[in-house]
Amino acid sequence: ASLSLTVDLRAKVVRTMSVLDHLCGNKDPINHRFRPQDEIAAKREWIGESVISMHDKRCYPVVDLVFNHSAATMPVEGLGMSHAEYFEKRKGVVLKYPNAVPMIALLGRRNQTIFLPPELVAANELEKRVK
Repeated sequence: ASLSLTVDLRAKVVRTMSVLDHLCGNKDPINHRFRPQDEIAAKREWIGESVISMHDKRCYPVVDLVFNHSAATMPVEGLGMSHAEYFEKRKGVVLKYPNAVPMIALLGRRNQTIFLPPELVAANELEKRVK
C-alpha cells in the first residue's frame, strides 16, 4: 500500500499577504489615505469574505471595515487599552502599523463582533491572479 500527499503551495504564499497589503497595494500603509470611493470598494470586496487571523490561525467572516479607527485609536471594550496595546501586552505581538486603517470587524465566537488590525488578517481564498 502506498500513500501520497498533495500540497498546494500557492495557498501558503497568499496567506502571508495581509488584508492591509491587499488594500494598500504598493503604497506605504503608514501614509496611505483611503478616498470615500476606495472605502466603498474595499467594503464591497471584503464584507462576507472568510479571512484568517494570522496570530491564532482561526477563520472568521468579515462583517465590516472600520475606516475611522486604527489599532492605536480603537479601544478594547472593558479593558481600558487600545487594540495595539492589547496585542502587545496580552498576545506578545508588536504591530508594525498600529496607525493603519481600517480595523477589520469579524464575527467571532457566540456571534460577537471582534476587531483585528488589518496587518494580522489574511485572505482565506487564493487571489484571482494566483488562481
